Amino acid sequence: MRSADIDLRAPAGAGMVATSQPLAVRAGVDALAAGGSAADAAVAAAGVLCVTEPLGTGVGGDAFALYWAPGADAPIGLDAAGPSGAGATLDAIQGAGHRVMPQSGPWTVTVPGAVDAWATLLERFGRLSLADALAPAIAIARDGFEVTPFIAAQWTAAAGSIDEAGSAVFAPGGRAPAAGQRFANPELGALLELIARDGPDGFYRGEPAERIGAAVERAGGPLRATDLATWPGARWVEPISAPFRGVEVFELPPPG
Repeated sequence: MRSADIDLRAPAGAGMVATSQPLAVRAGVDALAAGGSAADAAVAAAGVLCVTEPLGTGVGGDAFALYWAPGADAPIGLDAAGPSGAGATLDAIQGAGHRVMPQSGPWTVTVPGAVDAWATLLERFGRLSLADALAPAIAIARDGFEVTPFIAAQWTAAAGSIDEAGSAVFAPGGRAPAAGQRFANPELGALLELIARDGPDGFYRGEPAERIGAAVERAGGPLRATDLATWPGARWVEPISAPFRGVEVFELPPPG
């Protein structure tokens, strides 16, 4: 499917979805049309962005949310920032030859919080299942999509920093996909299917965690599968707020 062929109009009164990619907007709109809440739409859109904008969103990252439930006096925050691995001690970092904290590389990899955030958000505020929310992302990963010009430019700029294993998926033939080129990621689709079927446990305590831990270990970083398995998960937090020109502005507390 081409982005230009997508009808992004939501049913009357259903709500509004805004993302950086038309396919993600479509997934969110469809979630609303199916009777889903804003939480369902957000997770559906985020899942698609993992496929269509892998440089900005992914199952290996963190996630945050502000959700204002109907009738509530204020929004509630969800903080799903995973911690560093237990082995990331000051002595270990200095022992690896670093005098300041690296800004990139294996020592910066933390427990990915996004998957647990999706499930936690839907458990409290969703009307659809995690499997329903992730279905569009799974289909797009399997069938492919046309890369948009903006993400193609970002992809090309980042191609040189992708390691050998990542290049096999994201830069086949040594080049990032060009604008308009069709790109599929069936391996990511299979991972999203596992998450849809088994929930967060399948990710944090299953084969994906083992593969993440092994990959970081090979690269010389401290994160291990046990760090994923023992993470207590996303937590609900009280947002911070301040008045601005007659409007109360809400934001997540640190690290948001």
